[in-house]
Formats: sequence, C-alpha cells, structure tokens
Amino acid sequence: MKILVDTHVALWLFNDYENLSQVASDYLRDEKNELYISIASAWEVAIKHSLGKLPEFDGGVQRFLHAIQDNPIQIIGIHPEYVKRVEDCMSYKGERLMKANFEDKFEFIFLYRI
Repeated sequence: MKILVDTHVALWLFNDYENLSQVASDYLRDEKNELYISIASAWEVAIKHSLGKLPEFDGGVQRFLHAIQDNPIQIIGIHPEYVKRVEDCMSYKGERLMKANFEDKFEFIFLYRI
C-alpha cells in the first residue's frame, strides 16, 4: 500500500510515534507499505520552525530532511490534481485513514490529524 504522510504525522513519526494511534503506527511500521511525503511538508516545517511554532521538534527543516532520508520515505513533488484532492479530504477532523484514487501511478492512503 502506498501511504502519503502529512506533515504532522511525519513529525510524530520522527518523534517516536508520539501522538499517533496504534492503528496509524502499525501502518507506518509495516514494511510492505511504501511511505511518501510531499516536498511541501519540508516547506511547512521551515516556516513553522522559523516562527517558533515547533518547539518539540528541534533542528528545524534540516532535521526534518535528515529524518526523511533516515526513514523509508520518498519525497514527491506537488501536482495540481493532488492539491485539489487533498482539499476535498480536509473537511474531516481527527486522524483518518482515507483512500484517495489518483488517476496515475499513485493510490494513496492519507494519514492526517487536524
């Protein structure tokens, strides 16, 4: 299964699965799953860190990018169609496992918590 990890889930993953449910942790730890993250997450971390909004995540974007490299996570670019589909998903609150069918090589399960 291909899983797109959002920024918050990645931060919790890099902080030893802090704030993630057991179900989400199991999906992320399952070596059969392929994990992806958008380059936009690095940008978000850089902005939030510069504003002092990530006190629990020392090291800012450099640490974030190193953590991505140290984990089996692939960085993907931003495609306009992905942005439209993510917007549709954001009406939900809380942790979700959501299937979103992209009409190309990716079929992601979104893990997010707002």
